Amino acid sequence: MKINEVKHNAGENVQVNNAEISILFASQMLGHGQEVLNMAVKYSKERIAFGKPIGSYQAIKHRVVNDAVDVELVRSIILEASDNIKYVWLAKELANKKIPKVILSGIQVHGGIGFTDDMDIHLHLKRSLTLSKIYNGKVDISEFLQSL
Repeated sequence: MKINEVKHNAGENVQVNNAEISILFASQMLGHGQEVLNMAVKYSKERIAFGKPIGSYQAIKHRVVNDAVDVELVRSIILEASDNIKYVWLAKELANKKIPKVILSGIQVHGGIGFTDDMDIHLHLKRSLTLSKIYNGKVDISEFLQSL
């Protein structure tokens, strides 16, 4: 377990546990992914196209189910990592890889309105990519867009 020192307020040193920070960041990203998934499910039930909810179409169903599986996968590894420190880095990597894809997929379910100020999905995307950047040092949005 790596512990770093961070200078805080006039040279005061604070001990920082990287494993704890990583699991907290992964948990926050999971929260963003779960909220976007909830928004996508609700929208797909309410939005009517061609006389029936868009959630009844196979393409939307598959997208939402895949997102739900990804969110549950990240949740389960985070819960395991909270008990067993050797899984922390896996939780960090999975959250980093899966959650931005879930959020981008939620934008796709919402269509054009998904990235407007009418919905908060873009805020979840911005925050999750920022968290990813903080603990990875690099984020390339094009790799997420290509995977969709």
